Amino acid sequence: MSRTAKFLTGVIATALCGVMSPAFASPATAAESADPSGPGAVQKLSAAEVKAFEQENPEEDARLKADSVRRHGGAAARGTYVRIHNKNSNKCLAIGNSSQENGAHAIQWKCLDSNAQLWYIDGHFVQNAASGKYLAIGSSSTANGAHAIQWDYTGSKGQQWTWSGEFFWNNNSGKYLAIGSSSTEDGAHALQWEYTGSDGQRWW
Repeated sequence: MSRTAKFLTGVIATALCGVMSPAFASPATAAESADPSGPGAVQKLSAAEVKAFEQENPEEDARLKADSVRRHGGAAARGTYVRIHNKNSNKCLAIGNSSQENGAHAIQWKCLDSNAQLWYIDGHFVQNAASGKYLAIGSSSTANGAHAIQWDYTGSKGQQWTWSGEFFWNNNSGKYLAIGSSSTEDGAHALQWEYTGSDGQRWW
């Protein structure tokens, strides 16, 4: 192969790698490489923090782990406790007013030592530690701007999420979890939107 041909082959290969980069891949493509058993880039609680939560909130911990066992039909829970921060605002994903109600909105708020800002990620499901309810898109909507809420377990794809790197997307709509208008205000609602790549759609 000539030097020119080798050079062109390398350029084409590099370009193809760039096209398939996970940051710009479609949800369907990125989902193939995403690990649904681990919570991506979000902040996992340390072993000491998990132990403290278990001791201080035995009923909530038992409920979350029992749900995990039921979903997997196994003997051991598989979830991970995490806090989820929006990259644009550095605020934490929470359920407003620590509500226990179905339909309560997911919002961002300055990070506090609150169980309403603590989440239990297990497979494709994201549960609020305070309420035990599941992060979902209301009515399994596929529309841009549909709000993220909490709801009792249904198992629907509207309650299922995939994460890869910094992004969460809803398995039903293929749209990305975001803070509306990339707001930095306390109380700004979480919603779904088609991919833009903005920091308002990025989480850590």
